[in-house]
Amino acid sequence: MTDYFVEAKSRRELRKCAELVRKTFHLEDVVYFPIVQLLDVLGEIFENFSYEIVEDSELPANVHGDTDVISGHIRIKESVYC
Repeated sequence: MTDYFVEAKSRRELRKCAELVRKTFHLEDVVYFPIVQLLDVLGEIFENFSYEIVEDSELPANVHGDTDVISGHIRIKESVYC
């Protein structure tokens, strides 16, 4: 795992990013974004992309998930995923 931390984003920046993603996938009018389906599709598009749902105890309390930018593997806390 690399020691790379993403800079915090403001709510406005996150909303702008979400709008762009929704527009890209033609999901502007969809209330709940289909993140699970997106993760599955990304795994089909990018051969070095994978994700797993892990027990909350596997990551620090203040971390919802992490990504290994070298391998393209994402770990997501079970409480965040569900």
